[in-house]
Amino acid sequence: MKKFLQLSLLLFITNSFFAFPQKVTPQNVSSVVSETYMWSSVFILFAILISVVFSSAIKWEGGENPSDGKKRKIVFFVTSLISPVLFFLFGSVVITSIKGMSNVVVATKFGNTLMISTVIVLVGNLVIGFALSKFFSKGKFGSWF
Repeated sequence: MKKFLQLSLLLFITNSFFAFPQKVTPQNVSSVVSETYMWSSVFILFAILISVVFSSAIKWEGGENPSDGKKRKIVFFVTSLISPVLFFLFGSVVITSIKGMSNVVVATKFGNTLMISTVIVLVGNLVIGFALSKFFSKGKFGSWF
């Protein structure tokens, strides 16, 4: 199952980057909109995965004033703040440039979609991080919130 998910993600990424890009018209703007929302979910999962990996790598500290919880919190919030910025850059540079947003109606609708999906990335990271923090409250992720 793990190999299948890795292969599916790899095929999705290569198809999105290297497939023949078609020009966006008012008739097919909905496909670009749904593709943008799918990319936002990929960015959410990738940011959470990076937070989990780096937070797990920080060792427990004993003693009177341990700073490991602060380090994990910093890692999570930095990752959660960088991922929407990277997603917005990805959307505005890669998707807009490759797809060729020349029509004003298309560009306006996609601009709204890009803003909404960027907020979705930020809120999704915070909500999933909060849920993981409360679910694993005794573990390393419990210090995120």
